[in-house]
Amino acid sequence: MNCNEKDHKILKAIKAFRLARYVKQSTMAEALGINQTQYSRIEAGQRSLTLQHIRVISDTLKVPELLFWAMSMDEIQLKNQNSVLSQVLLEFVYLTENIKPDAHISEEELDFILEKIRKRHKAKSLQTV
Repeated sequence: MNCNEKDHKILKAIKAFRLARYVKQSTMAEALGINQTQYSRIEAGQRSLTLQHIRVISDTLKVPELLFWAMSMDEIQLKNQNSVLSQVLLEFVYLTENIKPDAHISEEELDFILEKIRKRHKAKSLQTV
C-alpha cells in the first residue's frame, strides 16, 4: 500500500516527533497494541494509518493531534487560515520537512513549545464561548 501525500506528511511528522523525543518504534507499537514490525510498516506508509492510530500516537508522544493535521496541510491551506498560529505552524512544517536525522529538539524544548500552544488555544477558546 502506498500512502497518499497527506498521510505521508503526517507520518513524516510522527517520525520527526518520535525521534525528537527519543521514543523507540517498539514503544510506539506497544502503545498501539501491535508489534514493532507492524508499526514500522505504518511509519513507512506500507500499512494504513487510522484515526485511532493518530490519537494513540498523539497521546504517547504528548503532541496535540492538531500539529499532525496542520503538518499535513499544504502551504495554501495554512495561509488561508490567516492566523498567527497558522503561520507559526507553517514555519514549523518547513523546519521539520528539512530536518536532518541528527538534528533534534530536546523533550523539554518541545514540551515548552507545545504547552504555550495549548495555553494560547485554550485561552482563545474560552474567549469565544
